[in-house]
Amino acid sequence: MFNNKMSAEESAQIKKIRKKLKKHFLEINQRITPQSLKKTSLEIYHWIACHNDRVVLRSKSMALFDENRNSTKPSSKVAHVIAKLKKC
Repeated sequence: MFNNKMSAEESAQIKKIRKKLKKHFLEINQRITPQSLKKTSLEIYHWIACHNDRVVLRSKSMALFDENRNSTKPSSKVAHVIAKLKKC
């Protein structure tokens, strides 16, 4: 597959897996049609309409990243490593 003389030839197992993955992705791409997207979109709208207990986010502000102004507490594993490092 690669033209670089420094890289090794792919094994038969890798070639087989690569071929299997290509076939799998082609099958997936063939199933994605405008009709299937429309159907899935309608199913999502239907699910949303049926679940009235959802929190409406239009009135709330959300941010995915706040530039570390409000960091979370470290996990117990990280806290343990920090404690070990402080002892050294």
